[in-house]
Amino acid sequence: MVYLLNGNKTLAEILNEKQFYISIIIELELLADKETTDEKEKVVKEFVSVYYMGNSTHLSNEENPCYP
Repeated sequence: MVYLLNGNKTLAEILNEKQFYISIIIELELLADKETTDEKEKVVKEFVSVYYMGNSTHLSNEENPCYP
């Protein structure tokens, strides 16, 4: 995710139109960077809001591995 958010075009092409989810751990790792600016934090939070595993808009509770 770090490479993707840093503009890696090859990774973006590979993941284009693929379905994937990220966890809270990934979010914390993305935000823990010492050089995170307010703008980068905003981008990370927007990205996470779309792909977070706990986001029920993507998966029903039966399909989401975060739910029992």
